[in-house]
Amino acid sequence: MSLDTAYFIYFAIHVPLTLLIDDTFLIPQKYQLSVQKELYKYQVTHNKDFLAAELPIWMKYFVAVELIFQLPVFITCIISYLKSGPQKRISRCLYPFMLMYGFNAAFTSLQCLIYIYVQASSYELSTTEAYKLLGLYTPTFLIPFFMCADITSRLIKMSGDCKKEKVN
Repeated sequence: MSLDTAYFIYFAIHVPLTLLIDDTFLIPQKYQLSVQKELYKYQVTHNKDFLAAELPIWMKYFVAVELIFQLPVFITCIISYLKSGPQKRISRCLYPFMLMYGFNAAFTSLQCLIYIYVQASSYELSTTEAYKLLGLYTPTFLIPFFMCADITSRLIKMSGDCKKEKVN
């Protein structure tokens, strides 16, 4: 499987997660669908996700960026992949947006991972519960981080000027 196919699958999975779970952090409860309320409740109670329960202002900001910037990137990359025909690639024109997404999502998730690691005991999570919650957030760091590195490498290879310049 190519990396573009993996990114396509990742984005395709992420769209419903964004629309059904993450946006509940910003949408007032009275406007949420019943499925959104149930998924949010499950996330908070079953996974003991104190970030979702507490919703610090910085988390709301990150979710707003996800809805305003990341969601359109997901959709645009999905469409690009589907239109690419037998090549099954995401357009190179979208690489800068994928790079920005990768950096933003990895940075956001890293903040969440650090906060969970540092604060888990304050919320009376057992070590097992803390590791479970860290395990849920870890892929949302690793995949975008890898994407950021991969797309950076692709952009450098595409740039002939970078190969000619010497870095002192």
